[in-house]
Amino acid sequence: MKKVGIITYARVYNYGTALQAYALQQAVSSLPDVEGELIDFRFHEWTKFSRWWYFKMRCRRFLYYFTATKKVYRKMKYKKELEAKRPAFDQFFTNDFKTSAETYFVSDDLLKSPPLYDVYMTGSDQTWSPLIGLKPVLFLHFAPKNARKVSYAPSVGVTSFNEEQHRFFEKWLSGFHCVSCREEAGAKALSTCYQGKVPTVLDPTLLLNSEQWSEIAVKPDIEGDYILCYLIGDRPYYREYVRKLSKKMNCPAYYIPVSWRDVGEGNNLLPEAGPREFLGLIKHAKCVCTDSFHGSIFSINFNTNFYTFLKHAGGESASDNSRIVGILKKFGLESRLLSPQSAVTFEEIDYAPVNARLAALRAASWQYLKEAVGV
Repeated sequence: MKKVGIITYARVYNYGTALQAYALQQAVSSLPDVEGELIDFRFHEWTKFSRWWYFKMRCRRFLYYFTATKKVYRKMKYKKELEAKRPAFDQFFTNDFKTSAETYFVSDDLLKSPPLYDVYMTGSDQTWSPLIGLKPVLFLHFAPKNARKVSYAPSVGVTSFNEEQHRFFEKWLSGFHCVSCREEAGAKALSTCYQGKVPTVLDPTLLLNSEQWSEIAVKPDIEGDYILCYLIGDRPYYREYVRKLSKKMNCPAYYIPVSWRDVGEGNNLLPEAGPREFLGLIKHAKCVCTDSFHGSIFSINFNTNFYTFLKHAGGESASDNSRIVGILKKFGLESRLLSPQSAVTFEEIDYAPVNARLAALRAASWQYLKEAVGV
């Protein structure tokens, strides 16, 4: 039995992050004579650093926060609603994650007592994103010398690297046996730092089909058709679009509350939804409205009608907008991306050509995963 250790962001109260970690663990473990598990690394050193950085940033931007009183007030007043999902997430982490026997809190723990595997894998999500911060631990710096090191679908979140970032990638990728990326733009950027090929592969959540996800999905206790809103960003225009769409479809909108904008507005809130409930809500929705990458691709996987918005102003090149634009182009669904000028309308998606593309991309991604693991 070949053992594969996967390091990725996992124990985070974010639906996409938790489910992509689960999916990759499941996919690896489904390979013949392979056992995959998540390396239970908690990223504590960066959590502490980011909190200090966040405090200093708040001090520097005091004037901004002083003027954003509505945002601060709502986040404080509705903290309970915004954190109500955590027990369901904790249960998911405990029951559905297969993790290493030992828990590692900081990178030095991994260096002092590295877990032993036949293959070491960097997983998906924004593990290689300079926007979040480049961490040697996510480049498997703790793996024994000459160990087989591979990546599956990390996202870099940018379209190019500056000189310092280029040197970092060049240094740490030199020990990898194979490298892949989740986005085409990211794959092109990585190919300038790595001597081998860098194929684009699907997010791990798309390695599992809708039937597999349905096995763990919880059907929502909602009668009749509904619009599901999973909105992470703060932009007002797409919330106004949802209100108009709800009237046009004569269909209520339900919100998974993530942003402060969606609480305290008299919305139908679903604050206690965990990862399993998230899946069921998307599967059974008449339409999903989201600015989330994973909200979009789970809609695609379940063949649910959806509309997508960009979290950040500035178009495709702004922040991590490119990953949403890229996945819509990949499936020929550019028309589902709405701008502030888009007319309020509802059209069913013809999923036949989408599913054909998904089947081909899924087969290629599975082939890469098998080659990476060496089976």
